[in-house]
Amino acid sequence: MPADSVVLEVVVAEFPEEQMQALSAAMRPYLDQQEVKVSERQAWSKNGFVIGSFHSTWPSDLRDALTKPKTLEESGDNRISWDELQSINAKPTVVSHQKLQFRTGEPRDIFVSNFLDVARWKVVGDDAEQDERTVNNARGWFKVIATLSRGTSIGLTIVPKVSFGDTRQQIGVVDEGLAFQLKQNEFVYSNLPSHIELSPGETVVIYADSQIGELGDLLLGSGNSLERSGSRLVLMRLVHTQHDDLFGLSSLH
Repeated sequence: MPADSVVLEVVVAEFPEEQMQALSAAMRPYLDQQEVKVSERQAWSKNGFVIGSFHSTWPSDLRDALTKPKTLEESGDNRISWDELQSINAKPTVVSHQKLQFRTGEPRDIFVSNFLDVARWKVVGDDAEQDERTVNNARGWFKVIATLSRGTSIGLTIVPKVSFGDTRQQIGVVDEGLAFQLKQNEFVYSNLPSHIELSPGETVVIYADSQIGELGDLLLGSGNSLERSGSRLVLMRLVHTQHDDLFGLSSLH
């Protein structure tokens, strides 16, 4: 693996809203939000996101939800989905589980939302003004850029992004060769970055708070404009090696 490469293990898990609220309370004592600048954390909070990191200790409620017996189905694009995880009061679903290897300085998009025929949301800026949007055929993403930090640590810059509209084909460069790519229009919220530093084995944690209609609700909520039926939890873990797989095994126990 090149010296300037980074490997993230990424899990997107969807929980019924009632269970997500309980998990949010259970995660708070373990969630280190001090890694994110106060101004960035406040800007994300205004727009419906909670962001922080886990170090070596995980809340038992989340650990148990992610390690219930499951049936794996591997698809051709290296994404893994499985049947709903059984628990007493709820049935969370792991939407995707993937390893992403990319070089520092090169942006990588992580798909996190449901596909939405019609999407409506608002974004709150520093001056408290609200930018309201309505688009068709929308998808939500996080754009991630890694930078080398001290020792074996890396810095991650995470930016929300919404792609929308008709899909079109254009020529792009992939692995130093030409390839046809499918593209949409997009809003990249470069005014809402979050910078966080990770050591190997640490995990970025992102989920939506209780605000309906915010950008966080668009990317990580499910349901309708009046009531959220579920929420998605995004976990981005910096792995020690390419063979280090925390979420695919029973190693959370």
